[in-house]
Amino acid sequence: MEVVVIIITSLVAGVCAWFASRHTYCAEESSQMTDFASGANTDRSLETSHFSKMFLERRFSVFFLLAVLLVTAVDAHFIFTHTGNYFDLVKIVLVYSAGLTAMIFDIKYHIIPNFIPIILFAARAVLIGLEFLFRSDVALSQLISSALGFTVCFVFLFIISKATHNGMGMGDVKLLSAIGFMCGLYAVCSILLMGILASCVISIILLIFKVRKVKDYIPFAPFIYIGIICTIFLGTF
Repeated sequence: MEVVVIIITSLVAGVCAWFASRHTYCAEESSQMTDFASGANTDRSLETSHFSKMFLERRFSVFFLLAVLLVTAVDAHFIFTHTGNYFDLVKIVLVYSAGLTAMIFDIKYHIIPNFIPIILFAARAVLIGLEFLFRSDVALSQLISSALGFTVCFVFLFIISKATHNGMGMGDVKLLSAIGFMCGLYAVCSILLMGILASCVISIILLIFKVRKVKDYIPFAPFIYIGIICTIFLGTF
């Protein structure tokens, strides 16, 4: 059974990574032309173009997909080990795949498409109905946990986003709120904490080696993905 979980999880993640890495965001070219014409966000436009071209290179794409499959296979083992039922397994696989897809989009385009949190919300709504049918003993507690995960996460991160003048983008807020709705308050807090710790460590390293400056934009979705991986490894979902 574990082999089946690993294969299915790897296939889902592989498809998501392939789709995100090969996808051409329809507004990319027009937005870059606007940025160049207005003189605003020129560095971000150049960086976005660089990453987009990098993902289209065959060698990088193959290496990236292999790395994703390797990490996913290891994650799938821990998912199987730490989950006690199929509902939790599906939730974690969906969150993992959503985090992976969001990471690629955020690196390439500095944006997290709305369809990613929408899919998570829709999938969780379906799972809630199934839980009331097949897990009525815990369905209500799961629903309360999902509601708390979404509400607390959205309110807290929305305040942070406005207080920092969009230092945390609304894409990150919506993604984490959807993850909170999918997995509950405890899991999303673990993911957020791990992601913040990873972002602090990596940002300090980038600053020390002068790869990035203090005012440079650093996408947060990759750290959310790292937080998801750490949470899966630790079994704190």
